[in-house]
Amino acid sequence: MHLIVESARPGYRGVGCGRCHTGTFPLVTDTGNPSAVAPTPDHRPDWYPDPSGRYEFRYHNGTTWTADVSTDGERYVDVLGTSHTPTAPTTAPTTAPTTGPTTGPSGGNSGNGIAVAGLTCGILSIAFGWLPVVFVLGALLAVLGMVFGVMGLRRSRRSGSGRGFALAGTITSAIGLGVAVGGLLFTIAVFRALERYENPAEHAAEVTGCEVDDGTATVSGELRNDSDDTASFTVRVDVVRSGSGVRVSTTRGELIDVAPGETRSWEVTRRVTVDAVECSPPNVSGPLPFGVDPG
Repeated sequence: MHLIVESARPGYRGVGCGRCHTGTFPLVTDTGNPSAVAPTPDHRPDWYPDPSGRYEFRYHNGTTWTADVSTDGERYVDVLGTSHTPTAPTTAPTTAPTTGPTTGPSGGNSGNGIAVAGLTCGILSIAFGWLPVVFVLGALLAVLGMVFGVMGLRRSRRSGSGRGFALAGTITSAIGLGVAVGGLLFTIAVFRALERYENPAEHAAEVTGCEVDDGTATVSGELRNDSDDTASFTVRVDVVRSGSGVRVSTTRGELIDVAPGETRSWEVTRRVTVDAVECSPPNVSGPLPFGVDPG
């Protein structure tokens, strides 16, 4: 082992230290082991620029370099250790890290929580964006996710962590914004379908037959489209026990694309447990929205 004593250099001012060594001291270089380069014993333990270049600052305990590192005021634990630390520091930082140490993997999410927040918002925006009405929440989450993603990318350039999460958050948020646009169109379609169901075209309908035969109730009738446009209708008739008014069943028939002025007949059967029934006047609505009966 060969030791070379270099010329004296200005002392380092430690991070957050009001009485640090400010004189000069020699640096001892171990030519056989570059990683052992460190300030001489008269230099107190403190924070110094990271000689490996992977982080902004690294802590020296007075004897050797440690894995306690810092970047932009955030403290980490260098999982790569100190085996490749090449040289001793030449200047010292003037501000100490403000947070406790965390594991700082290269490209991970440590120290870049805003990148994780962006990815979370992006995933939720896709989950909610397609739902009618709720698409508004999906759109807001998508915008937040894109903002957080961009901020996370900027922070990752300084800290070296969280880039993958930030990039994924930006991409998923952009997808979520597109899904929210689809959710808007879907919402419009749903409201239009409900409006057609609740407000059918002008018509005239009547029940022409209501009888029971061997436990099967048969309800028949006619409907005329009095509007100027082709329209579809849903016809409901309540089947009640004769003399009591107690409903025993409800029939439903669908008349599709009835032309203007056209009269169309319909007939529906239901199983019942009574021998005599009566039928209520028909209740007519528009076409079922997306084939789903709102009830």
